[in-house]
Amino acid sequence: MRISKRLFAVLVILALVITGFSSMNGVVVAEAATTPSVKYKVHRQTYGWENSYKSDGAVSGTVGEGKRLESIVIDVEGSGLGVSYRTHVQSYGWLDWSTDGKLNGTEGEAKRLEAIQIKLTGANSSKYDIYYRVHAQTYGWLGWAKNGEPAGTAGQGKRLEAIQIVIVPSGYYPEDYGYEGSLGCAYVDIAKTYSNVSENTKIEYMTHVQSYGDQVWVSDGSIAGTSGEAKRLERIRIVVNNGNVESLDGGVMYKTHVQSYGWQDWSYDGEASGTAGEGKRLEAIQIKLYGELNNYYDVYYRVHAQSYGWLNWVKNGESSGTAGMGKRLEAIQIVLVPKYYQAPNSLPAKPGTAGFVEKKTISKDQAYKAVYNYLDEKHSITDWLGNYGSYILTSDLSNGEYKVTFRSYTGAFQYHYVNANTGKVRITEYVPGIINVETDTGVTYNAWDYVQ
Repeated sequence: MRISKRLFAVLVILALVITGFSSMNGVVVAEAATTPSVKYKVHRQTYGWENSYKSDGAVSGTVGEGKRLESIVIDVEGSGLGVSYRTHVQSYGWLDWSTDGKLNGTEGEAKRLEAIQIKLTGANSSKYDIYYRVHAQTYGWLGWAKNGEPAGTAGQGKRLEAIQIVIVPSGYYPEDYGYEGSLGCAYVDIAKTYSNVSENTKIEYMTHVQSYGDQVWVSDGSIAGTSGEAKRLERIRIVVNNGNVESLDGGVMYKTHVQSYGWQDWSYDGEASGTAGEGKRLEAIQIKLYGELNNYYDVYYRVHAQSYGWLNWVKNGESSGTAGMGKRLEAIQIVLVPKYYQAPNSLPAKPGTAGFVEKKTISKDQAYKAVYNYLDEKHSITDWLGNYGSYILTSDLSNGEYKVTFRSYTGAFQYHYVNANTGKVRITEYVPGIINVETDTGVTYNAWDYVQ
């Protein structure tokens, strides 16, 4: 039976407490006491070099000030360990690797750092993992990367603003040691640049885009599709690299909602979902894992939708996109996160943004209920409705509206026209012998306020 790393860490601590292990005789405690330390400092726009090093997960740089990082130095303290690192710099791209406290980046050139890679070196490097995450322009805090994986963005001109770095025993995660942050979406590339699939990627995906056709494969939170070009996604393929998820059995299944056709059948492990050559937009998508993989990982995904921009992350088969609104999907991000660990940061989605937007329409029964509740609130009709010839009658939908007729015990008629798409209600009246032509009262309300 597999045990999650978080659960294993908890069990180890409990075992130490129950058996009375202390820092003098507990092997795990002794290891924790000798865990290597990492220190680092950055050169910031306007401010220059930080006055002192930050260490072991502390934030280096600035947050909320819009200041770019321009260079960095990193060093480790621990027997048999060194550190190697390089940065992706505005205009220059990836620089050569620096080691053990030497500068990487630029000074005096006003060039932003856009991404970083860090890895441990030395005889004991296999005993530890070095994790790091960056605060990037527009995206905020991205997820943790480790052991040479890129962290940051590519092809978007986004500055790095802050960084955290921590070393943990091999096989553990930063959150196991109290450090906040997701384990997904550490690096956001775009499919129009080049494929960022590597031997370490967990989930890979490729989209077929209006005008462009099939794009290159991207992975692990990078952007497939386009943004700001009004190009529809038409088809998608998704595949899991099982060798990088502990060789767990299983895979990924997904289905898309296609213009005119609606929801398609499930596709599996690299099969195409959607259409090509038909000019049909994708409007929504559902993705989930199956097999043993589903027991240990969550799949998170979000889309860039026409009119809405980036929606929020959803997971494990939930719908992402829109329904009933004719809005195209334009881009998508997908990432795997170990179960029970944090979701990726929602930025650049606006606070409170949903992951799925569905157009609500008023049904015939809801139209009747809304008008009844409105009239009861205004005229207390419950006690006498049905007496003295009074009634409420709802017609079928016509020209997008339900006509709800209310006859009062006085013989007067009110007609409540309920717009099925917006919920807006307009009221007209007809009073035989007094108002002999149906007349607009100028009174309106929204049916959604009275449906409950």
